[in-house]
Amino acid sequence: HRFLYYEPHGALAWEKLIGAGYDQDRWLAGAERFSDSWLSLFGVEGRGRLKGLEIVALGSGEAAKELNLFKKVVALPLPFLTFAPVDVSIPLLLRAATNARKLAAIRPAFSTRISAFCADFEEGKLSFARRLAGNNPNVEPGARVVTLLGNTFGNLRDEDRFLRERLHALVRPGDHL
Repeated sequence: HRFLYYEPHGALAWEKLIGAGYDQDRWLAGAERFSDSWLSLFGVEGRGRLKGLEIVALGSGEAAKELNLFKKVVALPLPFLTFAPVDVSIPLLLRAATNARKLAAIRPAFSTRISAFCADFEEGKLSFARRLAGNNPNVEPGARVVTLLGNTFGNLRDEDRFLRERLHALVRPGDHL
């Protein structure tokens, strides 16, 4: 349950669990296939069809799976790229943001923004959504992909309500989920 991840000990316990198995290699392989499949929607490496990209990773934890996609798009000549992991665990978010910043270091000529948000996106106000780059009127809108690559659905109380009410606030027409 999400409350297990609030404290640093919960984050460490989670990392120990996935490090000892939990089929993490299968999850990562699936994320790799997802990344390739999603990028293929935009042609050769997304060139020309993507004006910018904002990746919003709900329940990202340390974002091992989401960073598969970020690693692929960080090398593209996109005018802007945003990676926004969202989780209740501050220690895991710090790891996600640190790893994303290391990957983003190869993009010195392009605008890259890493914005980690500690939030309960199931029950909270979704206040972080106002701070997403794609909601800024000074930024030309690009594609937004909202990911749920972790075990998020297994931790939700009401998955139907979550999809209808919560995700609706994050996904704009033309975005990807």
